[in-house]
Amino acid sequence: MVDSRGVVLTNAHVAQFFLLRDYVRPGNIDCVVRTGSPAINTYRAELLYLPMAWINDNASQITSSEATGTGENDFAFLRVTGPYNPSNSLPSSIPHLAMSSASVDVGDSMLLAAYPAGFLSGELITTQLYASSAFAYVTQLFTFDDNNFVDLFSVGGSIASQSGSSGGAVVRADGSLAGIISTATLKGATNQRDLRAISIGYIDRALTAQGKGGVIGLLSGDIAAKAAHFNATTAPKETAKLEAVLNAAN
Repeated sequence: MVDSRGVVLTNAHVAQFFLLRDYVRPGNIDCVVRTGSPAINTYRAELLYLPMAWINDNASQITSSEATGTGENDFAFLRVTGPYNPSNSLPSSIPHLAMSSASVDVGDSMLLAAYPAGFLSGELITTQLYASSAFAYVTQLFTFDDNNFVDLFSVGGSIASQSGSSGGAVVRADGSLAGIISTATLKGATNQRDLRAISIGYIDRALTAQGKGGVIGLLSGDIAAKAAHFNATTAPKETAKLEAVLNAAN
C-alpha cells in the first residue's frame, strides 16, 4: 500500500492477471488483495495503471512457468475498490508506506518484507501463506539505459529470495519505500541467490516518460476516474495481446 486511499504498488508480472479475469469466461480468474499473516482475502481491487511497454516486451511469456526479465517496466498500480467481504467497510484511511525516490547506494541497509512461497504447495499458499522479513544491504546498482540513475539494485540472498516475493517491499532505515522486489536468481539455497528490486526513482522516471507525470501525477486527483479511463482505453489492448498468446498456445 502506497496511498491512504488504497493504492497498491506491485509488479506488472503479478498484476497482468487482472487483465485476464474474463479470459475463456467472465470471472474465470479471481484477483484479490490479501493482507495479514497468514494472508487472508481483504480487498477487491482494479488496475490503476500497468505499462503497455511491459506487455509489449513480455506478453509472449504468459504461458511460461519460469518467465525471465530484467525488471524494466515491471511495475503496476492497483486501486482498492472495496472490501472482499461485502459486510465489511473500507477504513477511511488505509495504512501505507511513503515512497522515496531518493538515490540508493551500495551499503545502504534495507528491510525486505514479502510473502515467499517457493517451497509451498498450492493449498498451503491459499491457507498458510505467512509474511517474512529480512535485513539486507544493497550490493550492486544497475541501470536499464546507461542514464546514470539507479533503476535496479541488488539486495543479495535471504529468506525472501523465493518465488512469491515479487512486489515485496524494500524499505529504508527511515521507513520509506525504496523499491519493490522484481527479479531473482532461483538456483541454490536462498542465501546464495541474488534478489533485485526496481527503485521508486526508476518507477517515477518511467511514469514521467510514459506521460503520467511521475508518481505524483499518477496518484493526484481522482484515482477512480483514472482507473476507469485506463480500464476503458489501455487495458483492453493489453488484454488482447495476452489473449493472443494464450490462444496461439491452445
